[in-house]
Amino acid sequence: MPVAVGDYLRAYFTREAEERLRDSIPNKIREIDDLLRESLFDLSTGIRRVRQCADGLTSQLESTIGESKKDGVSPLQLPIVTNEVLEQAYTATRPFILQLIEDSQILRMWVQLNIPRIEDGNNFGVSVQEEVLMETTKAEMEASSMLDFFGDYLMYRAKVASKICKWPTLSDYRRALADTDEGAYIRLRMNVRDIRNHYSRLYDIYHKNALKLRMPRNEMENQINIMY
Repeated sequence: MPVAVGDYLRAYFTREAEERLRDSIPNKIREIDDLLRESLFDLSTGIRRVRQCADGLTSQLESTIGESKKDGVSPLQLPIVTNEVLEQAYTATRPFILQLIEDSQILRMWVQLNIPRIEDGNNFGVSVQEEVLMETTKAEMEASSMLDFFGDYLMYRAKVASKICKWPTLSDYRRALADTDEGAYIRLRMNVRDIRNHYSRLYDIYHKNALKLRMPRNEMENQINIMY
């Protein structure tokens, strides 16, 4: 990488990372805390609303199937309505997932561009950078898996709903739909808490090791170093 390009990228990612650590990440932690206090993510209230919505959907579907038989309409052509509570929860959660991925990428690139050349001598600062880099990569990967989860949930839910259309008299399928929605809601709530915890962890580890991240070899060889 040419020196001019390397310096430009290093300055850009340094500016972006420091702005996030100074302003954006603390604000995100407060926003997520506020979100978790809302009734949408109150565990007992949320589970009750999710199951009520799922039970209401299956009852409505059964009624529609009964009418469709009289009209000669195939049940497989009937619309399957999503769980409104799950939609609200995912709509509230998704922006935080995407932002965590972006913030983690910025922080990761900042650390990577500040890793010095491999040399003999005191490399403790470099090992600190590598440890912080692992923590940042972990946050990015787990946030990406959160996006995959909701798509998998929708696919599985669609299969259960299609079986309700085929065999509306089997109560186990109706129960399975409600359990699927409840499990997805609990997982979404856990995701929100995990996002908050990732941000808190990143904020803490970056601030505790700020000097080592910027200047990994800027200390005396014999100085005792403690990461945390």
